[in-house]
Amino acid sequence: MSFGKAFQAFFAILKGADWGDLAVLDEKQKELDLLKNKVKELEASPSTDEFTDGANYALVLFQREGRLIDFLQENIDAYQDAQIGTAVRQIHSGCKKVLEDHYQVEAIRKESENAQVSIEENFDPQLVKLSGNVPATGPYSGTLVHRGWKVGQNKFPARSTKINGDIIQAAEVQI
Repeated sequence: MSFGKAFQAFFAILKGADWGDLAVLDEKQKELDLLKNKVKELEASPSTDEFTDGANYALVLFQREGRLIDFLQENIDAYQDAQIGTAVRQIHSGCKKVLEDHYQVEAIRKESENAQVSIEENFDPQLVKLSGNVPATGPYSGTLVHRGWKVGQNKFPARSTKINGDIIQAAEVQI
């Protein structure tokens, strides 16, 4: 028995627990430790190579059409707002083209922003994020701040396995 468990047992007995209670607590602690280890394993392992390849390919498309990565890597502090605005129009146009050509993006909520909405108590937290002064139990009602987005479908062309999925854009050298 570890020092920590002995310490817990000592105080549990002082509070009136019997040995049977301590055995149950020990079993529950073992279950909790197993669950914690499983969570650590899941967090440490990547979900699949396919997801990584798809994510990288999306970056390829956004770079190819909108030069998004070039823009995000650029330090824009020295530029005037008008200069940034001109660049953003081009980036916006290219990135919007990628969304239209390769994704079917749908709003999670159909109501317009700033509408009053009701959320059931057992809502899916992946679909709805509650903020502000959230009561402990629902149903919840509040103002829709953002409708949310989800991918209804994506349409990527088949890729050759000979392509290095980690290369977003090759370096370019003019001769």
